[in-house]
Amino acid sequence: MLAVSRRNAACPTTRHVCPSGIDLAAHDAPPVREVGDPVCYSGWERSVTRLRLIEGRDAPTWGRFEDRQTAGRLLAAPLERYRGAGTVVIGLPRGGVDVADPLARELDSDLDVLISRKLRAPQQPELAIGALAEGDIVAWNEDVVAALGLDREDRRRELERVAGEIATRVRMYRAILPRTPLSGKTVILTDDGVATGATLRAATEAALSEKPEQLVIALPGGPRETLAEFAAMRGVTEVVALTSPEPFYAVGQLYESFAQVSDERVCELLRAAYERRQARAARGTKQRT
Repeated sequence: MLAVSRRNAACPTTRHVCPSGIDLAAHDAPPVREVGDPVCYSGWERSVTRLRLIEGRDAPTWGRFEDRQTAGRLLAAPLERYRGAGTVVIGLPRGGVDVADPLARELDSDLDVLISRKLRAPQQPELAIGALAEGDIVAWNEDVVAALGLDREDRRRELERVAGEIATRVRMYRAILPRTPLSGKTVILTDDGVATGATLRAATEAALSEKPEQLVIALPGGPRETLAEFAAMRGVTEVVALTSPEPFYAVGQLYESFAQVSDERVCELLRAAYERRQARAARGTKQRT
């Protein structure tokens, strides 16, 4: 079970933001779906949201894309309704920015980033105990934390380590591309995929804290249970995913090429996004004069 809170030095008391164990059996449907057909609805906290799975249409049913840029371009078609300057496409560094870049270009929208980093288990760096996002939003994987018997001091040390990483990347990225205010905007939040969802959940809560008009989560793929949990989150307009292979092992299985994305690559994409943003602003100024 994931729980979300704001970070503080004493290690926060968490508040649950989503249910676990959603029963998808009642919502089973054929693998080929019309764009826009609902896979599951949730009435949790009286918020009815939608998961759109595009398998068999704009994505291969076998769930592999040539690379992240290809996945980003394919995401544009089911998101066409959000086209325009009122939309901000946000990628999670680093791999998510390589998906967000072509998506923002296709939708003629601004590109931005939101940094969310995995919190690692002591002595087991590949095991996520949660995630920390900009704005001090923490998503804890409470089941893992409990299983490992981690105390408040364990959590505090890992939070401090990751907070330092986030601060470094904020300085690096924001020196190139200033943050776009999200209030009143349509936000499309994307990554190169989702597995357990801790980093994406923390990023989602961070984006929602800025009160966008709409928040859409768009992903190349992920396990259906995780996608459904995001669709049930309060404040999420809809979740759009291109594919959900079964069984789902890891995000890497979605791609033919899944090379690591460097900070240099992210900075390159942000420089190009800044130039597009400036050109759009100049066009707007010219039209008003």
